[in-house]
Amino acid sequence: MTFAWYGHLKFKDYDWGKNLGLISVILISWGLAFSEYVFQVPANRAGFKGDGGPYTLVQLKTI
Repeated sequence: MTFAWYGHLKFKDYDWGKNLGLISVILISWGLAFSEYVFQVPANRAGFKGDGGPYTLVQLKTI
């Protein structure tokens, strides 16, 4: 998510990102964050000790 939230600041350094409008940058950033979120939530759920995984809530938050 760090790339999604802060990576858009570097888009202007690339040829393809020089003429992007605000809406395009927002959609790209939210798309990156959403795709990571889609994998992160099920992984946390599968890793939780209450659902058969090896980690407690504190350990998952720390990771």
